[in-house]
Amino acid sequence: MMNNKTQYILIALCSVLGACSSEEVPVTIPQQDTETMTFSVAMNGDNSDEVNVVPYFKKGDQIRLYNPVSYSTPDFTDYSPTAYIYECDSARTALDEEYPYKFIPFNSKGFKWKNLNPTSIYYMFEAAYFPGNKYFNEVPSDQSTEENFKNADLLLTHHRQLISEQDTTVKLKFHHAFAMVQVKVKLPVSEFPDQGMFPENALKGVYMRAMLRNYEVDYSGVIDNDALRTVRVPKNDEALPVNNPKRKNIQMYCSSRTAPTPETDNTGKEVIYQGYIFQGIVPEQNFLNEGNDFLYFQVKRHDAEEVLYKFKTETLTLKSSHILNLTLSIDSNTLEIIVLTAEVKPWNTATVDDMEIGPVTPTN
Repeated sequence: MMNNKTQYILIALCSVLGACSSEEVPVTIPQQDTETMTFSVAMNGDNSDEVNVVPYFKKGDQIRLYNPVSYSTPDFTDYSPTAYIYECDSARTALDEEYPYKFIPFNSKGFKWKNLNPTSIYYMFEAAYFPGNKYFNEVPSDQSTEENFKNADLLLTHHRQLISEQDTTVKLKFHHAFAMVQVKVKLPVSEFPDQGMFPENALKGVYMRAMLRNYEVDYSGVIDNDALRTVRVPKNDEALPVNNPKRKNIQMYCSSRTAPTPETDNTGKEVIYQGYIFQGIVPEQNFLNEGNDFLYFQVKRHDAEEVLYKFKTETLTLKSSHILNLTLSIDSNTLEIIVLTAEVKPWNTATVDDMEIGPVTPTN
């Protein structure tokens, strides 16, 4: 299961670090030719008492850092000559460690303080974490596997550090750059066709229809320290019609599926329901057709025919670093989608744990 909490990076410094604005004049500060620094990494709220905590970072994960001048745009591509690369040297080792992840320079691509570009007041860092260590400028359309789903979760951070605080620890606060859609749905199932339309494991897939997948980051403006820059799809692309090649269906990842469980519906009738959780990640964007063609559920009946159920969003939104949480049910009598709950929450608080319905069960 993916850890959906806001990420923090602690950088152990023994020299200076800060930021630069477009109004400030770069200056040169004498520094020793010190060795490149190593990083200690932590996640906000990760020091829990739970035994089974899945580490977010693992050995070999990489972060990319850029020291801009006058708010220049970072180059985070795979072979960038200006990005510094640090690699996770050790995964989480103990629940009570405040900063359990250790990052070291990757193939001598770390920085030395004398090579950074300070201003009269600050140093500045832009940083990115691409899961899978591969740069991408659009999220994958097929997120039906756990690997593809996790690899769509770009993390970004911006940080300024006063030169006067050159001997203090520096923290980089990462944010989820995109929006997540998380759907919990219950489907009525039966063992035999005369007891209901759908068999066990009937929900074969869920997709977001005709979504834009590419994104832009606005590096031109001044933002709060440790805040997330504006990340969303290109403005001109939002006017593209549904059949434009830039729009693709996003197949979502089934992160949880329960065994069929008997419940009593509002008429007092016992109905067997099977629950699912599906997740997908997309850049912030407006809904196509006012959300009337947003989510589609691919359901197979007892007679092997596949039917589609459509969910429209009405007043909901996709917002960067937030999760659109939906809890839905398909009525056993009318076979219509019923909205039980619908809300948008910050990603660090709206976690999949809020919707836990059980482990994935084997399917044929």
